[in-house]
Amino acid sequence: MPDTKTKPMTATERKELRRIIGARFELLDAELVQRRQAIRTKIETDLRASKAKEVATFEGKLKDLAKEAEKLNDKAEALWKDIRENGLTPATRSHRHSVGRSPSWQYANQICTINVSRSLEVANIKQHVDHASAELFAEHGAATLDLNKMQLQIEEELAVGALISAEAQSFLARIPQATAILPAPEDVTVPAITIGG
Repeated sequence: MPDTKTKPMTATERKELRRIIGARFELLDAELVQRRQAIRTKIETDLRASKAKEVATFEGKLKDLAKEAEKLNDKAEALWKDIRENGLTPATRSHRHSVGRSPSWQYANQICTINVSRSLEVANIKQHVDHASAELFAEHGAATLDLNKMQLQIEEELAVGALISAEAQSFLARIPQATAILPAPEDVTVPAITIGG
């Protein structure tokens, strides 16, 4: 209940307070956009880090396979050269067999080429980040937060009542801080994500 002994806010005070409220909400919105992106980045970084050991292990195996493939490609090139020198060509002009993306064999200008990918990525990482971020934002109420509605409600109360000057600060205190809506990225615990089998 307002203290009736304190004089009401002046029209100038109300106008200035409305301007400050608008500026604070604008800043809050910008901070939340940055915070959402920082949280998504942290989730992705943590997810990549959780799979770093597997990536290193399998990339090592791919590197070994690539060395073997290089030797086979050299043998295939030598054989292809001998075949051409004897006036022969493979009976099938265009044939492709593949498992995943590689290895693949193409009969056209050469007898055989094996290409091996040497780098790996966490499968469906964007979807995992989207899902974990959405869960986290929902947990903190940020998913359904409507800053415009919140701002309008505060400004409406300001415009309606004959508020007293001491109450002006209480309006500003009601504008939430970004940390009350979403935690700082360093304080985020990434939800458990199951990838693969």
